[in-house]
Amino acid sequence: MALIEIGVEPIDNLNDENERANIMDKIYDQTVDELIEGYQWNFAMERQLLVQKAITTAQALEFTTAWQLPTNPYCLRATEMINSEDDWKVEGRTLLTNLSAVTIKYIKRITDPVQFTPSFIGALVPLLASKAVLPLKQDAKAKEALFGLHLEMLNKAKANDGQEGTAEDFVSSELTDTRFQTGG
Repeated sequence: MALIEIGVEPIDNLNDENERANIMDKIYDQTVDELIEGYQWNFAMERQLLVQKAITTAQALEFTTAWQLPTNPYCLRATEMINSEDDWKVEGRTLLTNLSAVTIKYIKRITDPVQFTPSFIGALVPLLASKAVLPLKQDAKAKEALFGLHLEMLNKAKANDGQEGTAEDFVSSELTDTRFQTGG
């Protein structure tokens, strides 16, 4: 679909032996990971109990336990620790904290495009096209226009995604209380 957006003949698969397939093969996986990692898409969220690992001396200066980030499905970005307000930090593929058991919510890598929502695909296609148009057509204006279309479709996809499930409670803080104070 991305190749159609830039006006070139589509490919059957990324392993075709032509320039179009070669370019798409080089950008596809990274672009999908980049788009998924940038937002907590409902279809890409996962919860998992982590496996403890040895903590290094340097890590032990700040935290007491180390946990291996998930590899199946692969963790692109940890977003929260479930049922915990404790401090935590990710270093490499390790989550550091002071807890004796850790369950996280995270953004997982999706390799099967059947799991993508239609609106996510609507944002992905122009992003892929914007990355392929320069090597295939040397058209900087088309790149800019396609990226603009991607941003528009991305906003729609995020809005659609945000309508699934119960809205999360807003937690007030001193900053938000001060910011939204009506004063007087």
